[in-house]
Amino acid sequence: MNLKIILFTALNYFSYFRNLTSRLSDFKTLFTFFSFESNFSKKEIKKLFDSVTWYHTFNINHVINNKTNTSLQYQMWAAQNIPDDLSGKSVLDLGCADGFYSFLAESRGAKRVVAVDFMKWDGFDVAKKLLDSKVEHKILKVEHLEELKEKFDVIFFFGVYYHLANPVDALQKIFLKVNERAFLAGHIIDSSEPLMCYYDEFEMHPDDSSNMWAASPSCITKMAKRVGFRDAELVDRLYQREMLNVQSDEAKSGIRRLGHIGVFEFIT
Repeated sequence: MNLKIILFTALNYFSYFRNLTSRLSDFKTLFTFFSFESNFSKKEIKKLFDSVTWYHTFNINHVINNKTNTSLQYQMWAAQNIPDDLSGKSVLDLGCADGFYSFLAESRGAKRVVAVDFMKWDGFDVAKKLLDSKVEHKILKVEHLEELKEKFDVIFFFGVYYHLANPVDALQKIFLKVNERAFLAGHIIDSSEPLMCYYDEFEMHPDDSSNMWAASPSCITKMAKRVGFRDAELVDRLYQREMLNVQSDEAKSGIRRLGHIGVFEFIT
């Protein structure tokens, strides 16, 4: 092999791992920043942490829960796209799981936070107890969002759209419930065209049959504007190489190949 090619390849790998190390270091710093305070002792926190199953990672009084279901890298990245100051705002967290983003919004000054999911994770009540929180929880599917008889200043819609049979209808319902802005995070395909691709059961992940869609950034922003949002943009994207390891061979062989997650902001 030509020496120039070897050196070029080596430099590319060095640059990749240097950037990766830097980014992971940033996420570790962010995790410290996104810690919560509690009146419970570390021993009590640890005992309560170990009593339930968790979706998100929590850092409370520098005690961290184990055996979580989502990527800490993704969680911290998504969290840094949430406004630092939510003083006086009402917030709706759709697909809240055990409520990390809900409690984060409350800690940033939101006057009222409602956390919604199709089921209730045991971790939600544990976190609420530890944080002496006033966050409300409601069991409700996004498809029935009209049953909430109020509007919210800010809506979070993280890790949900690709599970739904009708993402456009979900965005329409969100538009009707938000006063100011909504944030969406989810898998995106690498295309400049406004495309949405279908995934059969277990094609996106071997342990999850509920995934159905992934859309391109332009598809998501155009859908948001189509249902009524004045502005919509891709705010940031995160590359997760591990997505390639879990996709089916057929899915990752073409346009449906996944590696990025995007955060979008929609303005009313």
